[in-house]
Amino acid sequence: EESDIVPHHLLIQNQTCAGDLQQVGLNAQHVIDLGLLGVDAQGAVVELLGDRFGEEEVEKRLMYTGIQVLSQKVFDYMPASEVFGMTEEVYPAVLGSGELIGSMVFDGYWNDAGTPERLKEGEKFLNQAI
Repeated sequence: EESDIVPHHLLIQNQTCAGDLQQVGLNAQHVIDLGLLGVDAQGAVVELLGDRFGEEEVEKRLMYTGIQVLSQKVFDYMPASEVFGMTEEVYPAVLGSGELIGSMVFDGYWNDAGTPERLKEGEKFLNQAI
């Protein structure tokens, strides 16, 4: 049975098959006001927050959901500082080195509960789903 919640097992399976350094979950909701990623026809990330990586054309622009599956190698790109941002520091370093970041598009319900309005939106959805 298909769920409206992100199918993490599919993201993990997709990453294992693709052999990418990491795999990120993407969704078409909230694209304008949150972090934007561009992917090519094969689903590889080629654009991150307006910066281009590689020569492939952007096929779709989607929202990064914050869900990720990382290979052990990605930890080599993380700075030694206590606080750092994946999209600000790690992803650009990974992409800039020529490594691939794959993606899996999730078309079900997704919500970033980062504002009181979106939190209420998510609570409403969960209450209706129960």
